Amino acid sequence: MINFNINYKKTLVILVAFVALQSCSTKTTKEERQQEAQIRKQEPADTPQEIAERAASIFANAPDLTEQQKQQLDTIYRNVYDEAMIICRDIGQTKSLMYMTLVRADYKSTEIENLKKKIVALDKKRLDLMFDALEDVQKVVGRGIDKEKTYKQLSSFNY
Repeated sequence: MINFNINYKKTLVILVAFVALQSCSTKTTKEERQQEAQIRKQEPADTPQEIAERAASIFANAPDLTEQQKQQLDTIYRNVYDEAMIICRDIGQTKSLMYMTLVRADYKSTEIENLKKKIVALDKKRLDLMFDALEDVQKVVGRGIDKEKTYKQLSSFNY
């Protein structure tokens, strides 16, 4: 298996979680509470790298995926990771500018509002990237009840 950067792997775990949840598009309040309880039971990851590492491991060891599917997923993850890291860097740089602007005595509130909007837009871009990747993962792994076993294996893999 190719050595993955830890941030990249966090993104993968997030994708796995969203893929597993995609099959239930309409949730009741009770289902949402049960889902929250399941999320809280997951082993915590302190960094994006840890999550990405777990996801890469899960897909690399998934017994119901072919080597070709694993390679396709690897390509998706690498692309998502690279793009997500660029976006995260841009968010960090924009936040730094916002903080630097705040300490100036002559800053304008419109400057701060524009920077806040840019940060929100960048974060939305990051989420859109993740959701697009989710669709790509579903194209590789498949959808529907016949894929339930695969997604369960992916979501319950012990790391």
